[in-house]
Amino acid sequence: MVATVRLEIDAPAARLVYDRPAMKNAFSREMWAAVPDLVAEAAAAPGVRALVLASATPGIFAAGADLAEFEAFRDDPAGAAANQRAIRDAGRAVADCPVPVIAAIDGPCIGGGYILAGAADIRLASDRARFGFPPAKLGLFYNYEDLVRLVDLIGPGQAKRLLFTARQVDADEALRIGLVDERAPTDAFDARLDALVAEIAGLSAASIRVSKAQVDAALAGQRAETQAIVDSFVTMHRGADHGEGLTAFREKRRPRF
Repeated sequence: MVATVRLEIDAPAARLVYDRPAMKNAFSREMWAAVPDLVAEAAAAPGVRALVLASATPGIFAAGADLAEFEAFRDDPAGAAANQRAIRDAGRAVADCPVPVIAAIDGPCIGGGYILAGAADIRLASDRARFGFPPAKLGLFYNYEDLVRLVDLIGPGQAKRLLFTARQVDADEALRIGLVDERAPTDAFDARLDALVAEIAGLSAASIRVSKAQVDAALAGQRAETQAIVDSFVTMHRGADHGEGLTAFREKRRPRF
């Protein structure tokens, strides 16, 4: 465990918690490197139906990567490359997590702060969230996989606008252009997050996992149905979750998965 990023499990949710308030949750290489193992632990934990990315401090999400480390890496090409790999692997771990991932963005989400949020499945923003992509201010550019996720979310035009101008946008504009999927008033943010987790937890985990994998496959360019997909459907059709769903439908009650 790294003191500034940790995993808290309280099924049906696990929380990957950012806790570096003095640095506005700027991620160090150590923090990036810790993410894949923490995500894997959350996905394997009994009863966990969703992983939430959140700050320990209200009003902060993440200020990005730790620029003090970038200073140190200027004359250390191997260190710079290792840092970039750690950032890439953290985003990849979140994107590949088999359970749904919700980014709970309550406060500024700037630069590298969006990397894990952009890799999540659902982004919930409070009224005080704001977003910015400042590589052009720093003479840098984003890891390619993270850039692809941004383009998939908001399209090439909006991605270029945000990257070319380094302009910050508020929660309303973020919702309008697709940076986030839902906005909640700050005073109702925690309640809405809890309700979203409960909605997911109350449905078939098997169905949701397959749906997540299929959406990701479509984003990766797969268009044709495979035999593996057909076989998976047949297996699930005979599975316990489908049986419970049909029984609940006949009995006019909510299913109990």
